[in-house]
Amino acid sequence: MHNQSPTYPPVGVVLPAGGIGARFGHSQPKQFLALRGVPMLAHTCRAFLQIPAVSVVAVAAPAEYLQATLALLQAHLSEDDFARLLLTVGGATRQDSVRAGLQILPPAIELVLVHDAARPLIDEATILRCIEGAINFGAVIAAVPVKDTLKKVTEAGRISQTID
Repeated sequence: MHNQSPTYPPVGVVLPAGGIGARFGHSQPKQFLALRGVPMLAHTCRAFLQIPAVSVVAVAAPAEYLQATLALLQAHLSEDDFARLLLTVGGATRQDSVRAGLQILPPAIELVLVHDAARPLIDEATILRCIEGAINFGAVIAAVPVKDTLKKVTEAGRISQTID
């Protein structure tokens, strides 16, 4: 008996990268910051492009960084990976950027994953579980248990409760 990989419908990925990272406190979008010498956006694209079921990845980038995003992705992705990439201008909000990414996906795409471009540590197992979950249940969200201790505070700033 041999292991056969599952057959998936055509999968597209939308990576909203339209934010400029103002809360992050840097002069450039956080998705451009390097992690082990490679911009986070390139790591994130690679994570999805390594999955054979992913037909295309649509990146929605800030208008003022569109050319920089294109150059960054050309420099850090293989030719084969770059050929499966689409780039568009993101919107004023995350929702607008997701919409922009959805609009450039080919009509043949049957299933769409949406993932934050500045979250590069997504792994293959999580991506495949999301694809399978979406096929089986219509929609899913990836989440991990909280590891930090959460405290509820009063208006005065005093701890009132430890959240389980």
